[in-house]
Amino acid sequence: MSLSRKFSISIVSKIATIVFALLTSVFLSRNLGPEQYGVLRFILLIVTTSYLIGNFGILESVTQSLAKKYLEKGPAIIISIFWSILLFLIIIIVFIIYSLLSKSVPLYNSILIPVFLFILISILNQASFSVLLGLDKINHYNILTLIKNVLYFTFIILIIINNQLTIENIIFCQIIVSLIIVICITYIIKPEIKRQNIQDLWHLDIKKLIKNGILIYISNLSSFLNYRFDMFMLKIFTSFKDIGLYSIAVQMIEKLWIIPESIRNIIYLEIAGKRRNEEFVLIIFRINLLIMLIICTFIIIFAHPLIIFLFSTSYEGSVIPLIILMPGIFFFSFSKILAAYFLGIDEIKVNLKSSIISSVLNIFLNLLLIPKFGIMGAATATTLSYSSGAYYHLYKFKSIANVNTVDLILIKKTDLLLFYQAARKSISKRK
Repeated sequence: MSLSRKFSISIVSKIATIVFALLTSVFLSRNLGPEQYGVLRFILLIVTTSYLIGNFGILESVTQSLAKKYLEKGPAIIISIFWSILLFLIIIIVFIIYSLLSKSVPLYNSILIPVFLFILISILNQASFSVLLGLDKINHYNILTLIKNVLYFTFIILIIINNQLTIENIIFCQIIVSLIIVICITYIIKPEIKRQNIQDLWHLDIKKLIKNGILIYISNLSSFLNYRFDMFMLKIFTSFKDIGLYSIAVQMIEKLWIIPESIRNIIYLEIAGKRRNEEFVLIIFRINLLIMLIICTFIIIFAHPLIIFLFSTSYEGSVIPLIILMPGIFFFSFSKILAAYFLGIDEIKVNLKSSIISSVLNIFLNLLLIPKFGIMGAATATTLSYSSGAYYHLYKFKSIANVNTVDLILIKKTDLLLFYQAARKSISKRK
């Protein structure tokens, strides 16, 4: 499939995904209210944290090895399934031990069973998507991501209509949707598994897989601390209502990653497969910069009416944090694209250093600002830390690509022409 068609499918599916994800957030936040919405976001944060801390970067390492043809398809799928189940068991054992030692967390709780099921299905879901990406099935990846969000939105509407909107039911909706997606992906990748795959496992370079995974793990963990450490700090120093208000601002700005998110996987696969070079990344970078600048400026100007219209006056406290977060998101979109490039050329250490710089600054600023300024302090810390990580990525890319700042940020007519031709070519093929 042509690169232009990959881009068009990716962007269209991402736009649709963002629309349904935003609508889901609107309905949930309006019906739950800031405090209960804050509780929901915090539970989802715990699930995500459990997965991230426990996976040790193995699934991401498998994805990279697949993309670079270091690993055969069958063994990669088997490793992903095995590691997902093992990871789930480790999380459950750790939780049980913690509960028994602390005696502060009830082992039998109405919400624990759905949360445990959600953790298991989320891990399998992530593993399945990782395999799809490694197999270069980027269109399947994007379309199934869209289907997942459409299904989740549909289930949420159904439980709202039936007056059954509780946190437990929301989690069960997540479980059902993720399970459907896992089954779909299993059907897609099943032909890749052959009988000899189990024997091939004995010949794998496990040491290289683990070593690469640890580097990715440290980078991902640093990035996660950069993304979500503020939420844990807000839980300590503020209330679930503040978490709910801040979550809306964060979700709004994260939806703006639609542009870099829709193309970063393609950049990674093209660079990893040695089909493109730095000039390709440079063109994409400049186009992304222009689009993000226009969108961010629009959001800053219309932040207040947008929040009120979408989420009601109950979330008016989300407006200022949203505006404060915008510059950080603008700069962080650079990191999204450049991180894919550095991963594609096996320079994981660049992403690792960028993540560490950003997360260390983020932790320090959150500790300094949140106790005094609450969600305003969290937003300020996020913007400054995101910007620092982006600056390091820019610095390293400039040195490798040997370009000056003007060439990096000033969009050219040829960039727009190439973008227009690719879009036109894709549309004509669809017709």
